[in-house]
Amino acid sequence: MKTVLRIGITTIIAVGIVCFLQLYAKYREGQPTGFNRRMVMGVLHDPNHIDLNSSSLYIISLDDNRIVLGDTKKSGLMLTTDFTLKNCDTSLLDLPDSVNFAWGAARIVEKGKQTLLVEGITPNIYAFIGAGSLRPTSMPDGIPSFDLLAPSDSGFGFRAVDTVSNQYVLGSFVPGEKLTVDNSILTGQQDVFFSADGSLLYDPASRRFIYVYYYRNGLIGFNQGLDTVYYGTTIDTVTFAKISMHRISSERKVTFSSPPTRINKHACVSDGWLFIYSSRRADNEKGKLAFTSSVIDVYSVSGFHYLGSFYVPDYDGKGIRDFAVYSNHLVALRGDELFVFSFDRIRFLKQ
Repeated sequence: MKTVLRIGITTIIAVGIVCFLQLYAKYREGQPTGFNRRMVMGVLHDPNHIDLNSSSLYIISLDDNRIVLGDTKKSGLMLTTDFTLKNCDTSLLDLPDSVNFAWGAARIVEKGKQTLLVEGITPNIYAFIGAGSLRPTSMPDGIPSFDLLAPSDSGFGFRAVDTVSNQYVLGSFVPGEKLTVDNSILTGQQDVFFSADGSLLYDPASRRFIYVYYYRNGLIGFNQGLDTVYYGTTIDTVTFAKISMHRISSERKVTFSSPPTRINKHACVSDGWLFIYSSRRADNEKGKLAFTSSVIDVYSVSGFHYLGSFYVPDYDGKGIRDFAVYSNHLVALRGDELFVFSFDRIRFLKQ
């Protein structure tokens, strides 16, 4: 009798859990977001992947033959592989002990054929040219500490914090020339500092810098001189950053009182296209595929016109955490693993 009772109770609990999950799935699908996507299917093919045994890697750059990765925990480390993922090499960028360099804030970027070791605290930019050849970049007078840097064809764009207004500002410079800073391009909301947080990119095809807000649907494009600025929005409807802050007066600290809603998780540019990994499903996205994939929205860099969207399938329940597109390749990091897909641009444009 006790066994039958236990089986009955277990069955009831199991049925209850299944019903709850089904209702919750319908609830999640039923929450309107106020926008629709034009999904383009079948643009990713031939997935290939390798386990790199590290979740601290990030994508530095892609070119005709190479995928170059950096490591946030080992600032000077570079891992290079090809698109077949069969050949992997590591190298280490190092500086003389006499150089005052904030290694904890260092990142590696590439500018043309130059590999740059960058940190924005001092700040410093060192170019590694050829075998062991090292050259410091001439920094303009008065350049502030920066937390984002994007190299352009002729110089650099950066983001810094105005210590007077405590707001993000954008700046640019060409080595050996005057510094330009503009505090009017980025706009905060509700005097919340983090509402203007985002990513800074450069598109060589259009010779434009792109700024993508994390917590709202705003997009900004500008040139090297910061004198040509244009604005746009993503298809998402969140125009106001959903951020709640808590001030601890005794410690003079400001913290998030609840996790902020990051609308645009990650972005990259390639050949005049802007790719944005979005965190929100559109009203017309239903079914299993929408819940087991990472969705990428595509825009033109010129004018931010929406071109369409496609799915990158999750793997073992893991979505992408970094990605980049080059020519007909999409490269993504998921957890410890690196994935390479063939990306069919022609099919994307035709559908």
